[in-house]
Amino acid sequence: MKHLKKLNDYLILMSINLISRGFLRQFICAITLAVLLCSNVFAPKIFAADFDQLNSKLRAKYTDINIIGVDEAYQIIHKGAAGKFVLIIDARTAKEFAVSHIQGAVNAANAQDAAVLLTSLLGDDKSSRILVYCSLGYRSGNLVRKLQENGYTDIINMEGSLFEWVDKGYPVFQGDLSVNKVHPYNRWWGRHLREDYRSYSP
Repeated sequence: MKHLKKLNDYLILMSINLISRGFLRQFICAITLAVLLCSNVFAPKIFAADFDQLNSKLRAKYTDINIIGVDEAYQIIHKGAAGKFVLIIDARTAKEFAVSHIQGAVNAANAQDAAVLLTSLLGDDKSSRILVYCSLGYRSGNLVRKLQENGYTDIINMEGSLFEWVDKGYPVFQGDLSVNKVHPYNRWWGRHLREDYRSYSP
Protein backbone atom coordinates (compact mmCIF):
# COMPACT_ATOMS: atom_id res chain seq x y z
CA MET A 1 0.00 0.00 0.00
CA LYS A 2 3.07 2.31 0.09
CA HIS A 3 2.50 3.36 -3.52
CA LEU A 4 -1.06 4.43 -2.66
CA LYS A 5 0.19 6.59 0.24
CA LYS A 6 2.83 8.21 -1.96
CA LEU A 7 0.23 8.92 -4.64
CA ASN A 8 -2.13 10.35 -2.03
CA ASP A 9 0.57 12.62 -0.56
CA TYR A 10 1.56 13.80 -4.02
CA LEU A 11 -2.03 14.63 -4.95
CA ILE A 12 -2.54 16.59 -1.73
CA LEU A 13 0.60 18.69 -2.29
CA MET A 14 -0.26 19.28 -5.94
CA SER A 15 -3.84 20.25 -5.03
CA ILE A 16 -2.70 22.78 -2.41
CA ASN A 17 -0.19 24.26 -4.85
CA LEU A 18 -2.65 24.60 -7.71
CA ILE A 19 -5.47 26.03 -5.61
CA SER A 20 -3.16 28.52 -3.84
CA ARG A 21 -2.01 29.77 -7.24
CA GLY A 22 -5.57 30.15 -8.48
CA PHE A 23 -5.37 27.30 -10.98
CA LEU A 24 -8.77 25.74 -10.22
CA ARG A 25 -9.24 24.40 -13.75
CA GLN A 26 -5.84 22.72 -13.69
CA PHE A 27 -6.66 21.27 -10.27
CA ILE A 28 -9.87 19.69 -11.59
CA CYS A 29 -8.02 18.27 -14.60
CA ALA A 30 -5.30 16.83 -12.37
CA ILE A 31 -7.84 15.10 -10.11
CA THR A 32 -9.70 13.68 -13.12
CA LEU A 33 -6.46 12.33 -14.56
CA ALA A 34 -5.51 10.77 -11.23
CA VAL A 35 -8.87 9.00 -10.96
CA LEU A 36 -8.50 7.60 -14.47
CA LEU A 37 -4.97 6.42 -13.79
CA CYS A 38 -5.96 4.74 -10.54
CA SER A 39 -8.92 2.98 -12.15
CA ASN A 40 -6.62 1.51 -14.81
CA VAL A 41 -3.73 0.61 -12.49
CA PHE A 42 -5.68 -0.88 -9.60
CA ALA A 43 -8.69 -2.44 -11.38
CA PRO A 44 -8.85 -6.24 -10.88
CA LYS A 45 -7.38 -8.21 -13.76
CA ILE A 46 -10.63 -10.13 -14.21
CA PHE A 47 -11.98 -7.11 -16.09
CA ALA A 48 -9.42 -7.33 -18.88
CA ALA A 49 -11.23 -7.39 -22.22
CA ASP A 50 -10.06 -10.90 -22.99
CA PHE A 51 -12.65 -13.67 -23.23
CA ASP A 52 -10.03 -16.41 -22.97
CA GLN A 53 -8.93 -15.01 -19.63
CA LEU A 54 -12.49 -14.42 -18.43
CA ASN A 55 -13.58 -17.91 -19.43
CA SER A 56 -10.56 -19.43 -17.74
CA LYS A 57 -11.54 -17.71 -14.49
CA LEU A 58 -15.13 -18.80 -14.97
CA ARG A 59 -14.14 -22.45 -15.40
CA ALA A 60 -11.97 -22.26 -12.30
CA LYS A 61 -14.93 -20.94 -10.30
CA TYR A 62 -17.47 -23.47 -11.58
CA THR A 63 -15.61 -26.76 -11.63
CA ASP A 64 -18.73 -28.65 -10.54
CA ILE A 65 -20.96 -27.84 -13.53
CA ASN A 66 -21.01 -28.52 -17.27
CA ILE A 67 -19.70 -25.64 -19.42
CA ILE A 68 -19.79 -25.12 -23.17
CA GLY A 69 -18.12 -22.49 -25.38
CA VAL A 70 -19.96 -19.96 -27.52
CA ASP A 71 -18.81 -21.44 -30.84
CA GLU A 72 -19.96 -24.94 -29.94
CA ALA A 73 -23.29 -23.65 -28.66
CA TYR A 74 -23.84 -21.70 -31.88
CA GLN A 75 -23.15 -24.79 -33.99
CA ILE A 76 -25.72 -26.75 -32.01
CA ILE A 77 -28.40 -24.02 -32.07
CA HIS A 78 -28.05 -22.73 -35.63
CA LYS A 79 -26.21 -25.40 -37.58
CA GLY A 80 -27.88 -28.58 -36.37
CA ALA A 81 -24.76 -30.00 -34.75
CA ALA A 82 -25.15 -33.01 -32.47
CA GLY A 83 -26.43 -32.43 -28.93
CA LYS A 84 -29.56 -30.38 -29.59
CA PHE A 85 -30.83 -28.30 -26.67
CA VAL A 86 -34.43 -28.94 -25.67
CA LEU A 87 -34.53 -25.56 -23.96
CA ILE A 88 -32.42 -22.38 -23.79
CA ILE A 89 -32.70 -20.30 -20.63
CA ASP A 90 -31.63 -16.65 -20.40
CA ALA A 91 -30.67 -16.06 -16.76
CA ARG A 92 -30.60 -12.25 -16.99
CA THR A 93 -33.30 -9.87 -15.76
CA ALA A 94 -36.49 -9.29 -17.72
CA LYS A 95 -35.23 -5.78 -18.58
CA GLU A 96 -32.05 -7.18 -20.10
CA PHE A 97 -33.96 -9.91 -21.91
CA ALA A 98 -36.29 -7.32 -23.47
CA VAL A 99 -33.38 -5.58 -25.21
CA SER A 100 -32.25 -8.79 -26.94
CA HIS A 101 -31.62 -12.48 -26.44
CA ILE A 102 -30.65 -15.63 -28.29
CA GLN A 103 -33.43 -16.72 -30.60
CA GLY A 104 -35.80 -19.16 -28.93
CA ALA A 105 -34.57 -18.48 -25.40
CA VAL A 106 -36.92 -18.14 -22.45
CA ASN A 107 -36.27 -15.87 -19.49
CA ALA A 108 -35.75 -17.07 -15.90
CA ALA A 109 -33.60 -14.82 -13.73
CA ASN A 110 -33.46 -17.02 -10.63
CA ALA A 111 -33.79 -20.61 -9.49
CA GLN A 112 -37.39 -20.23 -8.35
CA ASP A 113 -38.53 -18.81 -11.71
CA ALA A 114 -36.51 -21.46 -13.54
CA ALA A 115 -38.08 -24.28 -11.50
CA VAL A 116 -41.59 -23.06 -12.32
CA LEU A 117 -40.68 -22.65 -15.98
CA LEU A 118 -39.06 -26.08 -16.28
CA THR A 119 -41.96 -27.79 -14.56
CA SER A 120 -44.47 -26.11 -16.87
CA LEU A 121 -42.48 -26.95 -20.02
CA LEU A 122 -40.88 -30.28 -19.18
CA GLY A 123 -42.96 -31.69 -16.37
CA ASP A 124 -40.98 -34.24 -14.37
CA ASP A 125 -38.34 -34.62 -17.08
CA LYS A 126 -34.98 -33.65 -15.58
CA SER A 127 -32.75 -35.34 -18.16
CA SER A 128 -33.39 -33.13 -21.20
CA ARG A 129 -30.45 -31.05 -22.43
CA ILE A 130 -30.74 -27.41 -21.37
CA LEU A 131 -28.45 -24.46 -22.18
CA VAL A 132 -28.23 -21.51 -19.80
CA TYR A 133 -26.54 -18.16 -20.45
CA CYS A 134 -26.41 -14.60 -19.09
CA SER A 135 -24.07 -11.70 -19.92
CA LEU A 136 -20.70 -13.39 -19.27
CA GLY A 137 -21.55 -16.70 -17.62
CA TYR A 138 -21.54 -15.99 -13.89
CA ARG A 139 -25.25 -15.61 -13.18
CA SER A 140 -26.00 -18.51 -15.48
CA GLY A 141 -23.30 -20.53 -13.72
CA ASN A 142 -25.03 -19.96 -10.39
CA LEU A 143 -28.38 -20.96 -11.88
CA VAL A 144 -26.96 -24.11 -13.46
CA ARG A 145 -25.42 -25.09 -10.13
CA LYS A 146 -28.73 -24.66 -8.29
CA LEU A 147 -30.73 -26.57 -10.91
CA GLN A 148 -28.13 -29.31 -10.89
CA GLU A 149 -28.60 -29.59 -7.14
CA ASN A 150 -32.34 -29.95 -7.82
CA GLY A 151 -31.77 -33.00 -9.97
CA TYR A 152 -31.34 -31.72 -13.54
CA THR A 153 -28.65 -33.91 -15.08
CA ASP A 154 -27.91 -32.35 -18.47
CA ILE A 155 -27.92 -28.61 -17.88
CA ILE A 156 -25.05 -26.58 -19.33
CA ASN A 157 -23.63 -23.11 -18.77
CA MET A 158 -22.39 -21.10 -21.78
CA GLU A 159 -19.10 -19.38 -20.91
CA GLY A 160 -18.64 -15.90 -22.34
CA SER A 161 -22.41 -15.91 -22.74
CA LEU A 162 -24.16 -13.12 -24.66
CA PHE A 163 -21.24 -10.66 -24.62
CA GLU A 164 -18.91 -13.10 -26.34
CA TRP A 165 -21.78 -14.34 -28.54
CA VAL A 166 -22.20 -10.92 -30.19
CA ASP A 167 -18.44 -10.30 -30.12
CA LYS A 168 -18.18 -13.23 -32.53
CA GLY A 169 -20.91 -11.77 -34.74
CA TYR A 170 -23.66 -14.23 -33.80
CA PRO A 171 -27.25 -12.93 -33.96
CA VAL A 172 -29.50 -11.71 -31.15
CA PHE A 173 -33.23 -11.07 -31.32
CA GLN A 174 -36.19 -9.18 -29.93
CA GLY A 175 -38.85 -11.78 -30.51
CA ASP A 176 -38.42 -12.72 -34.18
CA LEU A 177 -36.63 -9.48 -35.08
CA SER A 178 -32.84 -9.57 -35.41
CA VAL A 179 -31.26 -6.56 -33.67
CA ASN A 180 -27.81 -5.12 -33.06
CA LYS A 181 -28.09 -4.30 -29.38
CA VAL A 182 -27.48 -5.96 -26.00
CA HIS A 183 -28.11 -4.70 -22.49
CA PRO A 184 -24.64 -4.06 -20.93
CA TYR A 185 -25.83 -4.96 -17.38
CA ASN A 186 -23.91 -2.00 -15.95
CA ARG A 187 -21.02 0.27 -16.94
CA TRP A 188 -18.41 -1.87 -15.16
CA TRP A 189 -19.21 -5.25 -16.68
CA GLY A 190 -20.51 -3.63 -19.86
CA ARG A 191 -16.93 -2.79 -20.85
CA HIS A 192 -16.67 -6.37 -22.13
CA LEU A 193 -19.55 -5.80 -24.54
CA ARG A 194 -18.73 -4.39 -27.96
CA GLU A 195 -19.45 -0.68 -27.78
CA ASP A 196 -21.71 -0.47 -30.82
CA TYR A 197 -24.12 -2.98 -29.25
CA ARG A 198 -24.56 -1.36 -25.83
CA SER A 199 -28.15 -0.34 -25.14
CA TYR A 200 -30.19 -0.06 -21.95
CA SER A 201 -33.51 0.07 -23.80
CA PRO A 202 -35.18 -2.09 -26.48
